[in-house]
Amino acid sequence: MLHIIQCRQTKPYWDACITFTTSVLLAPRPISSWYTIIFGQWRRSDDPDPLGPEEARAFLRHAFNVFFHDFCNVSHKNIPFQWESTYLRALLSLKSAVLRRGKTFAVLYANRCNTALPEEIAEDDRDKFSQLIKVRPHGKFEIAPAFLNEIDRARTQLQNIRARS
Repeated sequence: MLHIIQCRQTKPYWDACITFTTSVLLAPRPISSWYTIIFGQWRRSDDPDPLGPEEARAFLRHAFNVFFHDFCNVSHKNIPFQWESTYLRALLSLKSAVLRRGKTFAVLYANRCNTALPEEIAEDDRDKFSQLIKVRPHGKFEIAPAFLNEIDRARTQLQNIRARS
């Protein structure tokens, strides 16, 4: 497991993922990238709360899932690993999950409109994953601009690489 994180071919991918967690998701800089990627720990294990922010850990789960798929394709389908492509797909995977979350709020609000339950969605629920999605009290939502900007940046970077090839 440690090799797939420290390998010179995959290290730029993981560096980009950690940078995303700190620059867009505003997670603190982890003490060890590999502890963060493998275990979700941002601080020492003897710290009372060693885990990183939930948004950042969620992204790294998406990043690892997409990475594992692409990494397996190197040997199974002879497809070269291109970290920029994998990074974009990890961001898009996370975006898809964020959209699903937003839609659940819209449905929740619509269902509550016809019941005795309060129509407004609890602030604690709306503020979860606030660096990725902004949910209004009445179920409307939008993806955070910084997240969309990173997807656009990653897409442009990949297009530029492919244009040079």
